[in-house]
Amino acid sequence: MRTDTFSVKSFPDLTGFVPHDETSASLRVCIVTEEIVGPVRNGGISTTYANLAKLLVDAGHEVTVLYLKGTHSEIGTIEDWIAHYKALGVDLVPLPAVPAMGTSYWQARQYSAFVWLKEQPVPFDIVHGSEWRGGLYYALLAKHMGLAFDETQFIVKSSSPLIWNRHYMMEFLADPNMLAVMLSEQRSVELGDMVVGGSAHLLSFMEHVGYQLPEDRTYVQPNVLMFDDLEIVDKRGEVAVGDRLKTRDLVFFGRLEARKGLEIFCDALDFLVARDCLPRHVTFLGKVGASLPTAPQMDCDKYIEMRAARWPFEIEIMTHCQQAEALAYLVDKPRIAVMPSLVENSSMAVYEALIYKIPFIATAIGGTPELVVPEDASAVLTQVNPRDLANHIEDALNRGGLVARGTFDNPANLDVWRDFHRHLADRKLAGTLPQLAAPGQTGDAPAISLCVFWPGESDALGSFLAAAADGAGSALCEVVLACMSPAAAAQVPEQVDGVPVRVVDAREMGLGEAWNAAAKAASGRALFFLRGDIH
Repeated sequence: MRTDTFSVKSFPDLTGFVPHDETSASLRVCIVTEEIVGPVRNGGISTTYANLAKLLVDAGHEVTVLYLKGTHSEIGTIEDWIAHYKALGVDLVPLPAVPAMGTSYWQARQYSAFVWLKEQPVPFDIVHGSEWRGGLYYALLAKHMGLAFDETQFIVKSSSPLIWNRHYMMEFLADPNMLAVMLSEQRSVELGDMVVGGSAHLLSFMEHVGYQLPEDRTYVQPNVLMFDDLEIVDKRGEVAVGDRLKTRDLVFFGRLEARKGLEIFCDALDFLVARDCLPRHVTFLGKVGASLPTAPQMDCDKYIEMRAARWPFEIEIMTHCQQAEALAYLVDKPRIAVMPSLVENSSMAVYEALIYKIPFIATAIGGTPELVVPEDASAVLTQVNPRDLANHIEDALNRGGLVARGTFDNPANLDVWRDFHRHLADRKLAGTLPQLAAPGQTGDAPAISLCVFWPGESDALGSFLAAAADGAGSALCEVVLACMSPAAAAQVPEQVDGVPVRVVDAREMGLGEAWNAAAKAASGRALFFLRGDIH
C-alpha cells in the first residue's frame, strides 16, 4: 500500500445551488454510465446512478439512462431491465455500437456514446456521467471544440480512474491500450461543465497526479442513496447511534477480491485464531471479483474455502445477493460488517452501514474517514494491515460493535440533490443554464487544417485531396502538404474545391518531422493529420 504525500483539500458542496421558486419546469436528463443496478448486480457507480435516476423521476424530470455496456446483463436479459426501468419511469437505452475503424475497444465505445448523444432530435439539458473509462470523452471534447452540445450541461462524477486504482494497488500498467483510457478519464474531468465527487480525497489525488480540476466548478457532495422501495425489515429491535451491539458474527461486506481487502481479512482471522479470540460465524457477502494476484489459479470463493480449512468456526459464502438482500441479511440479527478495502473513493458499503445503523469496521483509506465523525473514528477505522484489523475486530467481539455516527444526514443530502436540479431547471427557464458551462469554443465549428504527409509522385493526389476535403466539411480552411520531393510538390494544385493547398518542404524528413513541419505552418484551430500514402 502507498501512503499519501499530499494534503486533502476542501471543496464546496452543492448547498449553494438554491431554487429560486417552486418551479414546475422539468429537465431532460441523460445518465451515461458503464454500470446500472440490474444489468450489473451491484457496485458504487451502478447503485449511485440507479438512485439518482429514481430521485430525478420522482422530482418530475425526464430521465434516460444510456447503458454503455450495450446488451450485456449479469442477471436476466437486457430486455427484462428495459421493462423494469420503464415501469419506474426511466428509459434504459443499451448503447448501439457505431463502426469505428482503427480505434481501440474503449475509443469505439466513447465514439458510439458521442454519436448517440449528438443524434438525439431534442438535446438533453443535463448529462450525468462518471469519468470511469472515459465514456463521455468524445462528447465533452466535441462540446469544448464547439462542434455540438451548446445546450447541454455535462456533470461529471469522480469515481475510480485507472491511475488511482493502479497507484494504490501498486500494480503495473500491463495493457498499452489503457494509456488512452487514462487520458480520456483525465480529460473527462478537466472538460466537465461541473465535477461532483463523493470525496475530497479522490479530487485531491487527481490534482496531485496532474489533473487540472475545473476552477470554481468542482464540488463534493455525498452520493445519492434511496432505500424507500427496498422494504428491509430490521429484526434487531431498537438500535441507536452510539450503541454497542454484542455479537460474535462477522460479515466481510464487499466484492471478494484483493482491492476490497480479502487477503487482509483472512490474515486477520488467522491472527484471531492464534489469539483464541474466535468469532462464532463469518460470512463473506459479495460477488466474486478478480482472482487474487497471489492466487491467480483459483477463484476468490475457492481461495476462501482453502483459507477456512484451518478456522475453527463456521463460514458462509454468499455471492449472489442484490443490495436489498445483502442489507436485509445484515439487519436480520446483530452482525458486524467488515470492509477492509485497500482503496476507496466514497465507500457505498460504509454509507449503507451508517444509514442502517450496522456496526462496522473499515480501513481508514481514501474518502472513508470523511464519512465518519472524528469521535468514532478510532473505534471503527483501522489501518490497512491485518494486525490492526485483528485488534479492532477483537475489541468489537469483546465490547460489542459500535454503531457509528456519520458526517452526513441522508434525507438532507437527498434534498440538496433535489434542490440542485430544481436550480438547474430554474436556469433553463431563465435561459441562463449555459452560464454554467466550461469555457471552450463557441459559435461556429473551429477552422480545420489538414496536415498531410505526401511521400512522392502519384496519380491519386487529386482524388485523395478531393476526398479529404469532402470529409473535412465546410469548416476546412486549408490543406498543408508536407512533400518529400520537388517532383511531388510540382503535382500539387493551388486549391481543392475552393480551399487553398499549401506545400511544406519535407525533404529528408521522417513522418513525425514532416507532420510537425505541416503543423507549424498550419493556421487552423483544429489540426487533422493524414498519411496520403495509406489513406
